[in-house]
Amino acid sequence: MDRSQRETEEVRRMLNTHELGNSPSQEEQLADKGHQQTEQAASKAHEVIDTVRDKVHEAVDTVKGKAQEQRQSGQEKTAEVKEKVQAYGEQAHARADAAMTTSGERLDTLAQQVREKAPEGKVGEIAHRTADAMEQSANYLQRATPTDVRNDLETTIRKNPTESLLAGLGIGFLLAQLTKRR
Repeated sequence: MDRSQRETEEVRRMLNTHELGNSPSQEEQLADKGHQQTEQAASKAHEVIDTVRDKVHEAVDTVKGKAQEQRQSGQEKTAEVKEKVQAYGEQAHARADAAMTTSGERLDTLAQQVREKAPEGKVGEIAHRTADAMEQSANYLQRATPTDVRNDLETTIRKNPTESLLAGLGIGFLLAQLTKRR
């Protein structure tokens, strides 16, 4: 029991046991004492409320700060991932472009070999037409970007879906045969 509670209890006891005389001065003193104790208790209550309010505001500010840090950290990580993905995409694009150029050069070399080794007659004509088509493909691969190739493939597939499907099946079959032999 703290001091103010003891004093309040003492005042109650005095009132209950009629230890007070009939003099108004004692009653006034007792009332003043009770009033002072009430004011002290109210003051302490306000202090406690103010302390609690300050602590709550501090906690809210701390939570807001932590949330802001987490959000900023998340944004930074998102930006890092985005940059890495973009860099990988650029690297893949550059590798595909280099592979296309190399394939075009090899195809051009192969077309020249077909032309050189082509026999005379009908078979030779077919070989020359095949070599011409190979050279056109080689030139296309050497000058086009991977994006150009993708766009052209999409256009061709949309215009000729059945033929594209059959060509894909044929290419898949040939690749399967080539890999099976090795």
